[in-house]
Amino acid sequence: MATAESQQTRPQNGRRIDVDKFREWCEKQIENSCSPTARIITDFNYGDGDQIRFRIREEPGESPEDIVLIRGKEVDTLRFEKGENMRQFHAHRRDFTMTDKTLTVRSHGREITRASTGTKGRRGGFPV
Repeated sequence: MATAESQQTRPQNGRRIDVDKFREWCEKQIENSCSPTARIITDFNYGDGDQIRFRIREEPGESPEDIVLIRGKEVDTLRFEKGENMRQFHAHRRDFTMTDKTLTVRSHGREITRASTGTKGRRGGFPV
């Protein structure tokens, strides 16, 4: 159940992710993040194609961690990338909840994975 601080992005047709809510969550993470490198890299509102790429973290000696919302022809996908590693979740099979500092992916109400900003010890497991 979504609270005042969380936003569930399960669309009515089950195939689309609410782009505006995702963008708002990313912008909020830029302010909340302990990482000064958190930023939106590409945004299709500004002519960057069919995706929003949010760099949640980039640390020296580590691969950058990106969350990418991809607008598909019929279904949207949320992709988590860290260097060469990648996991993705299609909107028609998952629920996405965005709270103050955490994005949670669920299937049938059970948490699959999460990504969050914060200190290294409390940033949540990046799902790759």
